[in-house]
Amino acid sequence: MKFFPTTEGYFNFETGKYVYNYTDHLGNTRLSYFKNGSGAEIIEESNYYPFGLKHEGYNVLSGNSAYKYKFQGQELQETGWYSFKWRNYMPDVGRFFTVDPLAEKYPTWTPYAFSGNRVVDARELEGLEPVEINKTTKNLVIVNQGWVRANPPDGATQSQNFVKTNKDGGIDYSGIGVINNLNSAKTQVGVFGSSSTENTKNDILSSINSFRKQSPDGKLIMVGHSRGADNLIELVNEHTEVKVDLLFTLDIAAGWDSDNTPSNVKTAVNYYNKNDGFMGSSIGGEDIEAKDPSKTKILNVPVNASHTEIDNKYRYNAYNAVVKELNKSEEKKP
Repeated sequence: MKFFPTTEGYFNFETGKYVYNYTDHLGNTRLSYFKNGSGAEIIEESNYYPFGLKHEGYNVLSGNSAYKYKFQGQELQETGWYSFKWRNYMPDVGRFFTVDPLAEKYPTWTPYAFSGNRVVDARELEGLEPVEINKTTKNLVIVNQGWVRANPPDGATQSQNFVKTNKDGGIDYSGIGVINNLNSAKTQVGVFGSSSTENTKNDILSSINSFRKQSPDGKLIMVGHSRGADNLIELVNEHTEVKVDLLFTLDIAAGWDSDNTPSNVKTAVNYYNKNDGFMGSSIGGEDIEAKDPSKTKILNVPVNASHTEIDNKYRYNAYNAVVKELNKSEEKKP
């Protein structure tokens, strides 16, 4: 064994040093460095063309030849291909060379496309649901967007896949989808389309279970708007084994009362329309309460914003709340 992966990089057995990786918002390893006697010493610098081909010829830092995890945290093969879970990817042409396992569900898309041809603000998640947890993920953020008058199809509840069948189902960066920009090697963000069926909840739950197997003590944060918020409230009530550090909801929409927050949620923040409901209906305008106030901290924030605009107007309130939770130092155990 030449190295052992850690949450921040890896341990090099040959040199006996911890190597730290600096990654960008897509999980690409950009710098690898270690601490020497006088400070930090860079051993490799990596810059990439948009589809993942590495720049060459402008520095002499060779890095560790045994450590191959580069673009989007994936392993670079001797062939120059990146090995994702289900397929191999060729960064020189920006295409997979085998067919997308879900190609039949998306006849209007090429079955060889990488990241839906969105390489600036999106990362490849293999086109399979639920979210595939990366090896370096320490924290998981689940974003469940508002309903778009249609349910995502089974096997495509993530917004980046939902958009293939519904143009309104993609990641909404003018709303809470902006939280997707927090994607990094340590923090993985999964953005979903809300549903009136069980498929989105089931995929979110599977994502959480996979995450907890890898990072049992990591932060779990959930953010939802409208029906997306209702899906999350239902999930945490139905599965009290799911421990949530922060649940942030914006104008919960449901045909019945969904205001009870169970004790498996540590902190719940709820922004709601103080004018009580969308167009005078029972949709939205709902505050929340804790089933056990000694275990769950509740913050209700009434705002002057309609049900359909509240996620746009207060998206950065949600974004900043997520950042604040991620930045909290771990509580000292007695």
